[in-house]
Amino acid sequence: ALAGASAENVRRLLLEAPFGPRPVLGIDPGVRTGGRFAVVDGAGGCVASGVVPLQTDEQKAAAPGALVALVREHAVAAVAVGDGSAGRETEIFVRSALKDAGLDALVALVSETGAGPWAASEAVRSELSELDPPARGAVFVARRLQDPLRELVRIEPRAVGGRQHSHDIAPATLIRALEEVVEGVVNRVGVDLNTASPQLLGRVCGIGPALAGAIVEHREAKGEFRSRKQLLEVPRLGPKVFEQAAAFLRVKGGENPLDGTGVHPEHYPALEALAEREGKALGDLLGPGAAFVRDAAELEEQMGRWSHEDVVHELENQGRDPRGCFRPFSFREDVRELDDLKPGMMCPGLVTNVASFGAFIDVGVGHDGLVHVSQLGRRFARDPREAIQPGERVQARVLKVDREKRQVSLSLRTPPPDRRPAPPRRPGKPAPRTPSRGADRPASRGDGGRRGPRKPPPSPGSGRRPAPKPARERKPA
Repeated sequence: ALAGASAENVRRLLLEAPFGPRPVLGIDPGVRTGGRFAVVDGAGGCVASGVVPLQTDEQKAAAPGALVALVREHAVAAVAVGDGSAGRETEIFVRSALKDAGLDALVALVSETGAGPWAASEAVRSELSELDPPARGAVFVARRLQDPLRELVRIEPRAVGGRQHSHDIAPATLIRALEEVVEGVVNRVGVDLNTASPQLLGRVCGIGPALAGAIVEHREAKGEFRSRKQLLEVPRLGPKVFEQAAAFLRVKGGENPLDGTGVHPEHYPALEALAEREGKALGDLLGPGAAFVRDAAELEEQMGRWSHEDVVHELENQGRDPRGCFRPFSFREDVRELDDLKPGMMCPGLVTNVASFGAFIDVGVGHDGLVHVSQLGRRFARDPREAIQPGERVQARVLKVDREKRQVSLSLRTPPPDRRPAPPRRPGKPAPRTPSRGADRPASRGDGGRRGPRKPPPSPGSGRRPAPKPARERKPA
């Protein structure tokens, strides 16, 4: 169970929606030395790097102008700020500077989990040899906003999100569970043959590190792939490996429009024959054209039921990323420190960790708040992981703030409705009489629905006794 929880944390981190291949300015905040920045282009290449000093008043006054100049020079579409020390303050500073300059670039707070192992890895050091580790950290922040999966696969899975219960799990069990999750996510999302790194290609089913390096070398020597069939030209990549890996590899804008989807090449002949019978091109079978494939009964018999459903699904999606569209997130602008929180306040937050007793949520004050298991929803959840997962975006209500212990209690339950007090009674006006108990009593069955006044019982001193009942006559034997 613990290995499954750690694996689920890694899965959610890898499936975060990407911002996309657009220029991004990454900032690794620093309190004493200033923020290290790096600008990456749409492909992830570092085109500029440096330091924004913030030691003196003159440097602080010149920092907004330098930031705005970088954004304009490189046509930056987003600014990614690491969530480490001074991350929240740097985010507020960047938002203010861009707003004063009239720029609408996105500002996002990005998790720095795994930045250290990523910057120290051999592949990154050889690629960014001219940069020091802090500058590589800024590149990591920018690239993680562009595509989290592409960068996180370069790190050992345990460094991504598997440390929560690592001391309670056998190392071999944890490693095996995390490796399976990484490979499953990579195969589900798919890999672009012309942009993927060797580390990402090595996670594809059937392709290991050696073949991944051979694919990258072939791509650099011969140019970009125009079709999946060109994979057979890669040394040591035979038909068996091609059969295993082809459906998980993508070629965007290639010669065959089906190469950009998850349709396996073994189904190409059947789809080409269908398109020819309908008088359409292969590209017409994508999107709404998938209805022709769905209604073709002969294809279902030829492919099999499950394969036919998978092909229709892939054609309908047209190779879209299953991770969904990127949605920006931001904390409340009026909440920056612990003293800004008040009971009853609603705050957007990010779930950072889930334990057996509740969940921890970051609301932007530098201290994660605790949501007890009884406050996760309207119904009590025995296992908090069934109600909430790390990485979720929630609206939390502040219950209590202990400034001495630096603790925040939060709730995800809907607040109870406000009860209006009863209107005050006018002085001298008698209170309304409550109806008697007999007034609401239904009529008996034998009175025909009529109800009259009840006769009072005789008083003890009246001398009257109730008449005796007549004796029952006995029948002769």
